[in-house]
Amino acid sequence: MSDHSIQKQVSAKRRLTTVVAADICGYSRLAEANANAAVTTVERVFVVYERVVKQFNGRVFNRAGDGFMAEFSSAVDGVRAAVAFVNDIKARDTLSPNSPAAQVRVGVHVGDVIEQPTGDLLGHGVNIAARLQNEAEANGILISLHAVNLVRNEVDMDFRRRGPMALRHIDEPVVGFDIEEKKRNWKGLSRLIIAFRRPTLNFTHMSVFSLLVAAISFLAIQTMGDRRDTVSQTTSFSNNPPRLNEEKALRSISRQLFDANIPFEDFLVELQKSGDSIRAAENIYSKYKEQRVALSDEEKLTLLHQVGASLYAREPYKALSIYRQILLIEPDDLEANTRIGRVYLYHDEFDKSKEHLSRVIDNPSATKKQKLKAADHLGGTFLANGENEKAIKVLKTVIHDAKESGVHDVQSGATIRLAMAFRRIGNPDQARPLLEEILPLQRDLGLVAHETATYQELAEMAEEQGNYENAKLIL
Repeated sequence: MSDHSIQKQVSAKRRLTTVVAADICGYSRLAEANANAAVTTVERVFVVYERVVKQFNGRVFNRAGDGFMAEFSSAVDGVRAAVAFVNDIKARDTLSPNSPAAQVRVGVHVGDVIEQPTGDLLGHGVNIAARLQNEAEANGILISLHAVNLVRNEVDMDFRRRGPMALRHIDEPVVGFDIEEKKRNWKGLSRLIIAFRRPTLNFTHMSVFSLLVAAISFLAIQTMGDRRDTVSQTTSFSNNPPRLNEEKALRSISRQLFDANIPFEDFLVELQKSGDSIRAAENIYSKYKEQRVALSDEEKLTLLHQVGASLYAREPYKALSIYRQILLIEPDDLEANTRIGRVYLYHDEFDKSKEHLSRVIDNPSATKKQKLKAADHLGGTFLANGENEKAIKVLKTVIHDAKESGVHDVQSGATIRLAMAFRRIGNPDQARPLLEEILPLQRDLGLVAHETATYQELAEMAEEQGNYENAKLIL
């Protein structure tokens, strides 16, 4: 064949495409520590990657070790797939003790490629995507300027400029952008809610709370992808602290304060001023320290609870000192004891966790729901501490009582924990029916994180039995 024919054949296979390259951070270190566990982690991460790529109409064209590459005909689909993939991996780290416990890096570029007869892609476009991936932060996405120009007005994300960067084996500097969650302007939302709190409008506490949650939920939904890929609620199925972004944090704060019947006007005012829940908490605490001598115990508790709820949603361990101050004023405070119990659970201080949760369970003034929630967390504490039989006994009672009382979110969470306890004692046949039966309730109530954790448990049970195809289908 002549050189001219070869050149013509190669040229015919050139095309423009969006390449999404991903790998696992620190894989060599993981493999050195435990080769089998590292291989399992790669397989689990690839299952997520492959599923997300297919969901956004892409094609995996290369897989080598812990690295994966896919192409998309649409730059928007490629970026959305990258975001969904990273969000999924980050969420799984908080859903189960059996999660991949991995961090990933992703690079995205739109460029010229050459397709091989095998379906693999080569060329400058692939090389730049791979180099961007190498420069991405842990659980981060680094995207080229070419790609940003195509998706900037189509994807609800922020792009933070980084570069020009000198990438390995790439002659020209490349301008890259880190993809970040879009910052929301909470000042306007807070101002609206504060206006509705004015007595002249005669709005109830429930009305304001409903408005707050509806507004925040609406904004959150705009940034969420498919419900399987972006977890919208944080659960305590593992002993990891919650990791909430600002939108989810605000929903958590308002729900916590509302459920405990604690006014949160101070929080809303400071949120309006600062636009950030952590700064709002700091400002309220400064106000508390300045006015502490003149405040009544009730006023102190109101301010401290707002600070505690704000910190707990983002930095739980910092909230611990606030809740301890509350107990100095009111030792039987139900909300403080519950939150302290959960923080101690996150930090493996199981005896202290049991002590504070038991105070709520044994308190005659606690409502049925408060006792059920505390008992559910107590079951989680037993589970995290390896006391599986005790966990099973407590969680069975919680599920029965929660079902009878209509406290379905507690019923759902306790069911997942009970299934995990059965798995740990080697009884997956008792765990599977529990999970399959609770799924319809989770769907009906929109408990997305619970549903995701349930599917993950089912998939891991299938995997443990060697049914890898079934595990992929479940995920």
